[in-house]
Amino acid sequence: MLNKRLTAAHSVRDSFLPLKQEIDRLAMQAGKCVTTLHIARESSGMPLGTGSDAIADIARGAALLYEAERCFAVAHPKLASLIEDAGLGRFYAYGDDECPPDSQFSRPLGTVRAA
Repeated sequence: MLNKRLTAAHSVRDSFLPLKQEIDRLAMQAGKCVTTLHIARESSGMPLGTGSDAIADIARGAALLYEAERCFAVAHPKLASLIEDAGLGRFYAYGDDECPPDSQFSRPLGTVRAA
């Protein structure tokens, strides 16, 4: 029974952690792409509105990638708590990267934190 749980935990880890890292990389790349589009428009002397529809779509995609990143960050400590629930805490650490504090990512995209 314990071996089956450990095998299951490994399969979840091996699926989740690369996905979490990839979404982080994609979110950064999307942000760079938006910046590159603005720089390319400005440096080529094109009018301000040039490419605005494409830029808006890519910026929205970047925001959605950030929201996905937030979802994975919030899920990480929840998955880690399942290790304890499965009785594997003394055998298993859920990933090499640290779980972010719950409060850091607990608010949905677009909400403003009180100062």
